[in-house]
Amino acid sequence: MSDATEEGFIKIEHEEEVEVEDAGPVLRKAPVEEGPGKSMEPERMAKGFIEKLENSPLMPKALKPHAKELKKVVPPLSKLLRLFLLGCQMLYTLWANIFNEIKANDAEDYLPAIAGLVMVFYGGSFTYLIAAIEAYHICGWEKTKKCYSELYRNYSNVVEADTADDKKLQEKNVADGIASEEEMSDEEYLNHKLDLILRVISPQQAFDAAAALLAGFFAIVATLKNGTAASITLGVAMGSLYEKAVKVACQRDLQYLFGEHRAWASPVLSTTCCLVGVTLSWVLGDTAFVLYSALKGSDLIVHACKDVVPRGSAEPVDSDTDVACVTAKVVLSILGFVKQMAWGYGTWFPLNLVVSPFLIADWVLGAAVVW
Repeated sequence: MSDATEEGFIKIEHEEEVEVEDAGPVLRKAPVEEGPGKSMEPERMAKGFIEKLENSPLMPKALKPHAKELKKVVPPLSKLLRLFLLGCQMLYTLWANIFNEIKANDAEDYLPAIAGLVMVFYGGSFTYLIAAIEAYHICGWEKTKKCYSELYRNYSNVVEADTADDKKLQEKNVADGIASEEEMSDEEYLNHKLDLILRVISPQQAFDAAAALLAGFFAIVATLKNGTAASITLGVAMGSLYEKAVKVACQRDLQYLFGEHRAWASPVLSTTCCLVGVTLSWVLGDTAFVLYSALKGSDLIVHACKDVVPRGSAEPVDSDTDVACVTAKVVLSILGFVKQMAWGYGTWFPLNLVVSPFLIADWVLGAAVVW
């Protein structure tokens, strides 16, 4: 790790990166901790935060005894957090291995088709999850996607700087006047590590990522809590699904109607599609979730299978504008919508085991709305 820059940030040297084509989930190795030094301990930092509260003049005296009791809760919560993170890592590893196996057999293009089939005929089982995903996709996904690589780089910088910092703390002698890590109080340890984090990460990138995450979070909350927001979210999503097909069919006539102002035809048509979708979502109420799941599922199926059907022309097919593809979408959507409304959309064994993580996520979102 090199010295601090003129702006006060610690500069971490990295090897030159080469852009590669996105190949799905990739197992990333976290920086390996070397030497006898300890890594940044969340448990100790939590105790340091509680100790800081106790020593703060802003803390009411009546609450200080309760703050001490919080220290007893930190160790079991820390163990639960580690178990949760371990479970997440195991699930991610399992998904990455499955995806790599599917990719090795050149079958990754059919995963969206499988997901689409589930959405077409059983999408009503995931109403909260679908609404949350669409809300986040509209409001925060693009910014989050841009910030992901910067966030991971900042995380790697923090881990690398922490490892180097632990080595320095181990090498310090008492004669230097700086206490070693073992001699620090929890509050001093917290202050030391927070200072390190603030000097390593990029503030602008952190704020941009936080803004994107907060925008997506509040969009999800508004969509799940407010019926009007849910209607707008699903309506905009439904309108965007068939916007291209409508433009191909009607844009020439609209341009003729607009005359010299034909440049307004495209945005007016886009707005009209969204308004029709929002109105339809508002009229249908909760049934709009079923309709959208059928529409989105059929779109995924046709887009994944468009190249399987033999054609006379070798030109690439746009599933959003091709007549055969749009017709297939409409037919699948009607079949899925009728099936879900007539025979229900509950999942049966063994499909319920396969989609159990998504069912659990939908249940958690639904419980959060009720609470």
